[in-house]
Amino acid sequence: VETVEGASGIALTADGVLVVARGAGGSLRRFRSVAGVWPEIEPLGAPGHDGGAITVAPDGRIAFTTAAGVGWTSGPDVIH
Repeated sequence: VETVEGASGIALTADGVLVVARGAGGSLRRFRSVAGVWPEIEPLGAPGHDGGAITVAPDGRIAFTTAAGVGWTSGPDVIH
């Protein structure tokens, strides 16, 4: 069992990825089930996320609330 500190919302994609929001301004953490465990995969950028709702759109993209309305993830949020 994984605990995500400060989790403020969750969504599950059609392909089984669990997306977890962590409050305003943070990236969205993602987990995929593999043989009964949930390792973390690369997070998604969520520019302007206000800490409110997240959801999966019918086309599979991740949407979230912002101060201006709705925002969309910006792709992987990793530093190499």
